[in-house]
Amino acid sequence: MELSFGLKTFEVIEKDLLRERLYYFDGNRTHTAKSLKIGLRTLQRKIKKFNLDIPYSTAARGRFGEAKPVPMQDGVVQQPVADFTEV
Repeated sequence: MELSFGLKTFEVIEKDLLRERLYYFDGNRTHTAKSLKIGLRTLQRKIKKFNLDIPYSTAARGRFGEAKPVPMQDGVVQQPVADFTEV
């Protein structure tokens, strides 16, 4: 929900921040909670409240798993460029 002047509500900002941190830490809730300086249980409640999808870890997807999108600060999501240097 956005206000009439294009400003975001606190809940929208909080949800975006949680989503970005979860992606940054590849779905690791412990690292995400520590980076936000909140408890793990608080993070779990917020994930449930905002119905956030938790990304699968790279290790769980395997070496040739599909790359996940990388959220940017301005809210634009960009697809990462494949790195074929490792064979």
